[in-house]
Amino acid sequence: MAENIEIQLKSTPVFRITVTDGGTFRPVDSFTTLEFRFEKTNHSTMIRTGSFETDGTDGVVIYKALKEEIDISGQWKLQFHGIDGTDEIFTEIDTFNVIGNI
Repeated sequence: MAENIEIQLKSTPVFRITVTDGGTFRPVDSFTTLEFRFEKTNHSTMIRTGSFETDGTDGVVIYKALKEEIDISGQWKLQFHGIDGTDEIFTEIDTFNVIGNI
């Protein structure tokens, strides 16, 4: 994710992460765990199962949020967690802002 991302409160964004290893994408088609881990402004956490955008060989994993999940304004954190056999991967932590209505 890029910096300065703003998401509208109660919206249904699609979160997209490309898993990389040493600067190149890593295929995730054999992963048995595809988790999007969110930390909300109030420090509560939300873990959701991701899916492949294509077939997973491109390293891209997505999660489409439900509007009732994007429920607190402020800065959120996001990290992907994946398991492939005995190999466990955590991406860098990204942040994004949830903005309220005017």
